[in-house]
Amino acid sequence: MASTSTTEQTPLLGNGSNAAVIDEENANLQPANRKFRQGGVVALLIFITIMLLIFIFLPHNRPEETHEDIVSPRQITKNIFEHLNQFYLIAQNHNESYSSSSTKQASTTTKLATFDFDEENFAIDPDNPAPSRSVTTGYNASAQYIISLLTNRTRCDIQLQYFKVPIWEKFREAELNVTYLYDDVVEDNGKGMNSERKKQDAKQAITYQGGVDFWSMRYGGQAANLTNKKIAVIPSHGCSDKGWEDVKDKIALIQEGGQCELWISAYTAELKGASAVIFYNSASRTKLLFNRVRIVDWKEGDPIMKIPVLAASFSLGQLLAFSKDKRIDLRTYTKISIVDTYNVICSLKDGGRKENTLVFGAHLDSVPAGPGLVDNASGSSTLLEILLSLEKTNFTPKNHLVFAWWGAEEIGLLGSRHFVQEAVMSGENENIALNLNFDMLGSPNYVPFIHRGEDAPEDVRNASIVIQNTFENFFKSIREPYELIDMVAGSDFLPFIEHGIPSGGVLTGAGGLKSEEQRHTFKGFAHAPYDPCYHRSCDTLENVSEDAISLMSQAAFHVIKKFATDKQIRQSLG
Repeated sequence: MASTSTTEQTPLLGNGSNAAVIDEENANLQPANRKFRQGGVVALLIFITIMLLIFIFLPHNRPEETHEDIVSPRQITKNIFEHLNQFYLIAQNHNESYSSSSTKQASTTTKLATFDFDEENFAIDPDNPAPSRSVTTGYNASAQYIISLLTNRTRCDIQLQYFKVPIWEKFREAELNVTYLYDDVVEDNGKGMNSERKKQDAKQAITYQGGVDFWSMRYGGQAANLTNKKIAVIPSHGCSDKGWEDVKDKIALIQEGGQCELWISAYTAELKGASAVIFYNSASRTKLLFNRVRIVDWKEGDPIMKIPVLAASFSLGQLLAFSKDKRIDLRTYTKISIVDTYNVICSLKDGGRKENTLVFGAHLDSVPAGPGLVDNASGSSTLLEILLSLEKTNFTPKNHLVFAWWGAEEIGLLGSRHFVQEAVMSGENENIALNLNFDMLGSPNYVPFIHRGEDAPEDVRNASIVIQNTFENFFKSIREPYELIDMVAGSDFLPFIEHGIPSGGVLTGAGGLKSEEQRHTFKGFAHAPYDPCYHRSCDTLENVSEDAISLMSQAAFHVIKKFATDKQIRQSLG
């Protein structure tokens, strides 16, 4: 042991005799070591080459947990923007314009800065048509783009689910002139004016301002030209069977605020023979009514208003209600037509039990006023790319997956309503375990919102909270802040929760204003809309936030995959 120890240390000590011996031995070993090293490198290169060939040509039997890692979030975001670009090109090739002669008379439309929506959404200037993917413009081309990719790159069983929808168009604002007769506006001045002179002097015609004092309500009948009409004041907000006796051939004046739907009051007036309907505000309301005067879940065969329906301010309503004698001239420029449209449905083959069906949806249509890149090409593109990415990885879900692109969302959720109605009639709704909704995922001044499950009806509340928590857990896992937002109306989750199917989803905000607190947490601009181009012609590709798309697509991908691979999905939802 001692000699061994001494021999190992002598080179370090500089013992010349021993060092010479060791150098001689090393000299004899160098060729052999060199050959060994060269052979090792060759063997290593051969091994690496074989492994690469195996990786490339053999099926990848990776565990399910690694599917999400295979698909790069950066690549998903890039692909989503490629889809968005295609949708924008489609919109640019499909302008919203009308050809009727009455349209050509329209020159300008009043836009109300005091109201929280854009009148441009519903009155299109025919001389400056907007790129659009609405039901009557670019929707079909958008759907064909989806169908082409599903056909060529997925295992989808593709279904086009057709249904009819009512399309309401307003070519210009209505015109309302009221002639007040003498005893309504003038009293005797005590100077002995004779009655004929008083009557002549006191007759006064007033033209009210469309878009400020009144406007046509959505789905409020066809175009009409009414002259010299009287008013019939309807009591009880039009919700009673009484008070309709004197309405025939008159304009029904009804104050809003009753327990019944406006549609019920308006349609009752039409059935009783009224020429038109004017709903005026309650004293506390500062904005004109903007409801759809239509059955909420309208379907083929349901009635549609024929007579004009207007909304009016409280002050105008009071003048019309309490002035004793007046005559009204009313002209409207609207049209309602019934057209065909469809949902695009992908039922994924070769995976999952149909009694545990998961429906993932995003609406594909835009408003007539713009291309709808945030609302909702962002959600449609994200859903499409998630499906394509899963297919690339040979993903095999444990539950049956349905990917759906809804039509006619912007005119009352009619596509998703039709899907749910059909499912209820066939009994397929019993097989649907949940719905996830993706509507507006790229707002430029965004906040990552998660729908609040507590807002769902009691029978699906707990399961909807589970969906909410699943999204929350994702954001917590990557240490990204988020907020909860209500889930009561306004998007395609609604038909599902109304029919006993739990739902949830994410979004980035629409026309609401970002608060100071939100600006501090999420950056961006306080007191500015989440999406300043919401339902406007400027909702173009430049309006879409890449950061928002990246974050929200990751959240959607994670939660879709998690529920898709949950073998005990019903138990997990409670």
